[in-house]
This record gives sequence, C-alpha cells and structure tokens, in this order.
Amino acid sequence: MPEGFNISWDRVGRNRAGGRRDGITLYETEHQEACGSPDQSAVAEVFPKEGELVEDDLVAEEDMSLHDRVVYYASFLEHVVAMSRMYHPRALRSKSHQPYEEDVVLEEVAIGEQQELPPGNDGVRRKFVRFDTVYFGFCAPQTLSACSREPSHQPYEEDVVLVEVAIGEQQELPPGNDGVRRKFVMHSSPSQSPVPTPMKLAECFENNVLDMLRAAMFINRNRFSSHATYKDFVQAAAASSITRYSYDGFEGIADFETYRTLNTIASQFFADIITAKMKPPDKKGTNMTQMLSAQCSRRQKFSIVNCVQQWLLLAEEPFREGLDLRSTVQRWFPNLSHSVSVQAVSMFRFLLQKLTDPPPAIQSYAVRESRKAGRDRNLKSLPEDVESFLIEFALDMLGYGRDEMKCPARVQLDESRYFTLLGKTFEERHAALMNLVDQREEYKKQMNRALQLALRDIRNYTYGEVNGVRQWIKNKRQSRAEEQADDDDADALAH
Repeated sequence: MPEGFNISWDRVGRNRAGGRRDGITLYETEHQEACGSPDQSAVAEVFPKEGELVEDDLVAEEDMSLHDRVVYYASFLEHVVAMSRMYHPRALRSKSHQPYEEDVVLEEVAIGEQQELPPGNDGVRRKFVRFDTVYFGFCAPQTLSACSREPSHQPYEEDVVLVEVAIGEQQELPPGNDGVRRKFVMHSSPSQSPVPTPMKLAECFENNVLDMLRAAMFINRNRFSSHATYKDFVQAAAASSITRYSYDGFEGIADFETYRTLNTIASQFFADIITAKMKPPDKKGTNMTQMLSAQCSRRQKFSIVNCVQQWLLLAEEPFREGLDLRSTVQRWFPNLSHSVSVQAVSMFRFLLQKLTDPPPAIQSYAVRESRKAGRDRNLKSLPEDVESFLIEFALDMLGYGRDEMKCPARVQLDESRYFTLLGKTFEERHAALMNLVDQREEYKKQMNRALQLALRDIRNYTYGEVNGVRQWIKNKRQSRAEEQADDDDADALAH
C-alpha cells in the first residue's frame, strides 16, 4: 500500500461537478472486463467517471489514465474490503445492478492505532488530521463522487452524519443488510388530557365522588362564562354530598403546562370547597341558608333590592321608550301597614302616570282579562308586552324574579348557587323551589288584578296645571273614594 495513501469519505454521496451523470450505470460484465474480480467491480462502481481523488504522495497519478487509475484503486481497495469483512461481512454488494435506495451509511475502520475520539456531539461531522484512517461507505452510484479532506470551492448539497465505531470495542452485527438504514416507528404524542372535558357540573360527580381532573377541566373552560361562574360552581360542589375527592388521571397528562394548570386549578378548587362548607356567618351571625329561609317565611314587601335585572321599557309610542322603572319607583313611598296587594295598586298608579308621553295618553287604555273589548268601546287594551313588563317588574321587586322560579326547566339547577342555598339535600332544595314557584304564580294573579284597578283609577284622574306646573289632579271626593277603593281592592284581591 503506498505510504500516505488517504481517501476521505466524509463527503461521499454529494453530487460534485464532473461526477457521473445521472442515468449512467455500469453493469457487472463491464466491471469485470475493466477491473477484474466482482469485488473490484463493486468498488470501482462507487467511483465516478470523473471524480476528485486526493493522494498525498502518489505523484504518478497525474500521468495515469482514468481507466488505469480506477483499476489501481479498485485493486487496492479490494484488500481493504477483505480486511473489513472480518467485522462487516456484507459491507459491500458485489453483484448489485440497481442503485441502492437507502441513504448513506458511513462507518469508520481504523488501520493501526485508533485515535481517541474528541468529546462532543456524535451527530456532528468531525474533521481528523490523522492519515492512518480510511473512511468508506455505500450509497447510490449516481450520487457518489470521490472526495477529499481538502476544502472544496463547491458547496455541499447535504450533510453526512458519521457513525464512528472503534475496532477494539466493536460487537458482532446481527445478520441482515448492514447498509439499510433502520426505520423507527415514531408514535404520536399522547393527547393533552386523558379524559374529555365535561359539559356540565353533574358529569364531575359519580357516586358522591368528585372527579377533580374533570372539575378542573370544566373550570378552566368556563371560568369566564356568564352561564356558570366559578363561585356558583364552588357553592354547588360545597352543597353536594361529597364523600371523596378523586385525583385519578393527572398522571396521564403528557404536556407539562397542561398538567401544571389543571393541578393548580384543582388544588384551589378543593380549598374553596372546604372554605364554602364552613358557611361563614354574615355580620348578624346568620348564614345564607338561614337568611333565605327567613325571607321565604316572612311577609313579602316591595323593594328594589330584590331586583335581579335591569328594567328598561321597550315599547312603541305613546309609551316612553327606555324608561327605567327601577329609578322611577325610587320616588314612590308605600304605606307599609297595607297589604302587598294594596301596595301593588299604589305602585302601579304611580308608574302609569309616568309611562306615556304625553301623560294623558295612558287614560285611553285598559287591562282586560279576555283581551276583548269591554263595556267602553273607546278604550284600547294595554299592549301585552307592556302589561307583562309591569307585572314582571312587580314580581321582581317582591323577590320572585329569578330564572329558577320563572322556569326551572331552563336552568341547570346543579350549577345554580341560589338553588344550593335552598336546602342541604337535593330533595329538600327541590321542594323549597317548587314552593317558591307556587308563590310566584299566586302573586302574579294578584299583580294582574292590581294593574287593572290602578289603570281604572288613572282614567278618573285629570291632567292639568297647578301653580304653573302640569300634573295629575284628583279632587277631594275622588281622593276619599280612592282611599275607600283601596280597602275594597284589598277585599277584592283577597278573594
């Protein structure tokens, strides 16, 4: 072997200028005629017609023809191949007519002393200055070109990762094609959460066990929703008969950020439930459940504090669109000694005087139960939306304006804080709610009757000027009659 002979294979597989053109393939018979044995033919095949070979001390290469150079290198590499087969029996394919389909697989065989590998990333191409090492590899013939350690003015088209194997520490390779790149099946990453996100609170409970993972997912999705607030969720969970808090499923979360978020929410949710179960008393020493029970048992009265929504009138002329009933009724002062029915008549009279523009236009309307013309055919029926608006406002001031009482079927009762405060068990809470629904229906009938009487009184008023101010006027006889009518209205509403 010539001294200093060195072929660098760290750029094998790159298409270089002057390399073999695509589509040109040398068959076995041609190789044997040109190079001799099949092994020489296989080695010669890996060299292009016109390649770039570097030989440090072999000056005679310049005087050799391309054919002689190929035969020479093939003869030399035949000995290298024979030596390498002690460790790689199938390193070369001597009778392959088709180009390899696999990528380049490079291995290093040290001749003589093995140079200690420098520390670093094994996947990064390294440059060595020792000249006693030969690199060889196998790849598709149309992509091969002889290459050198010397820098080239032509850019690389791809990177080649060297797999370095020390001869002294090699292990026997398993049978098979060593030139085939191994294929690894990459499994898809697991889902962010092992369970689906629940759609409602009831899906987090099962046999008095609260699934903290599903609850955390539900809170994480609905914490900014107006339909299910976090506070209502906590109150509903605190009122439930929870015997165990299950944290199963957290270990199945693959994503760390998702795990940290859900675990934090679950921990905070657990602490809030324990705090809510303590039911801290208010300033007077009465908890919310006791306050609600007392409110249901005591005598009802009108108050804007009970209102749970805004009340802005939306109606056509002559009604005043946008009239705020809550602000208007603040200037009404009821007689607390009267019953709720009598107070309702007084409140409706006060509101009807300010309901239209001009104010006397209200006197042309009447409230009829059958929605048909009565004895006075000059009167029109009060628009149904206005009538319903006034009655619902009165019920809201009495404390019956919540959706749970209007239509329980449209409300998720297990997520309603108001519902959880009605009792300790679901049966107790449901019975209390049905009682409130019945009370609301009874008061609704009374409010309808009170609106009829109030509108009748307004039709008997006159609208004129008093000291330069236009206002509703009632004479003394009408005033005394109105007081008597209040007593009669109370008797009529009682029946």
